[in-house]
Amino acid sequence: MGGFSFSLLDGDQREAILRTALEVLGKTGFYVENERSCATLERAGARRSGHEIRIDPAMVREAVAAAPRQVTLHAPNGERLQIGGDNKYFGSLLHDPVVADYREGLRAPRLADVERNAKLADALPLVHFILKLDWQSSDGEGFELDMIRTLRAMMANSGKAYWCFPHDLEKLQVWLDMCGICNDGKPLSTHPNVIFAVHIDHPLRFKHLEGDLMAAIVERGLPVGLMTQFFAGSIAPYS
Repeated sequence: MGGFSFSLLDGDQREAILRTALEVLGKTGFYVENERSCATLERAGARRSGHEIRIDPAMVREAVAAAPRQVTLHAPNGERLQIGGDNKYFGSLLHDPVVADYREGLRAPRLADVERNAKLADALPLVHFILKLDWQSSDGEGFELDMIRTLRAMMANSGKAYWCFPHDLEKLQVWLDMCGICNDGKPLSTHPNVIFAVHIDHPLRFKHLEGDLMAAIVERGLPVGLMTQFFAGSIAPYS
C-alpha cells in the first residue's frame, strides 16, 4: 500500500493565490441573488451592476483586518475552544442521511444512532465539537419534531461544543433555541456554544437562501463560516 503525504504552500505561493483571488473579485466579480445582500455590499463600497458585485482588493483586505483573530466557543461542559490562529480542533458527525450498519447494511439514521454517537464523541478526548446534519430519522414523527428530538438526544448525551449547518431559516431558529437552552442562561452573542456554517455551492454565485442565513446569523452576533462544497460526493452518501 502506498504512503500518503502532503506539503504546505510557502508564503509566496499563498500570496499568489490571494492576489489572483482578489483580482477575480475586482474584475470578474460574483453574482448575488439576494437583494438585501447586494444592498449591504453596495453600501460597504462594492461596485454593483444589478446582481453582479465587484469588490476592490483594498476593501477585501480592510474587511479581513477588521475581523476578530479568534472566537471563543463556550462548550456546555466548561471547555473553552479558541477558534483561530494555529489552534486545531476535531469534530464528530452524529447524523448522516445513510448509515453503513455492519449488521443491517445500508439504512436510514435513527434516533438511537444520535444518542450512541453523541456518547461516543463525548468520551473521545480528541473530539472537541459535535455536528448533526438536518436529516430526518427513519423513526421520526415529522421533520420539525424529529429535529427537536435528535438535537435533544445530541445535547443530553454530550457536553461538547456544537457545529451547525442549518438548511433554512426555520431550522436555524430551532438550533438557536436549543443551543440557548443549553447555555446556562448566558446569551449566545457573548458566550457562543456553537459555530454556524453556510454551504456555498459555487464560490462566485451566492444563492438567496445563503444570503438570508448569513444575515440572520451575523445580526445575532454569532460566529459563522462559509464553506464551499468541495467535498460533495467524496464520501456521500455513507457515514
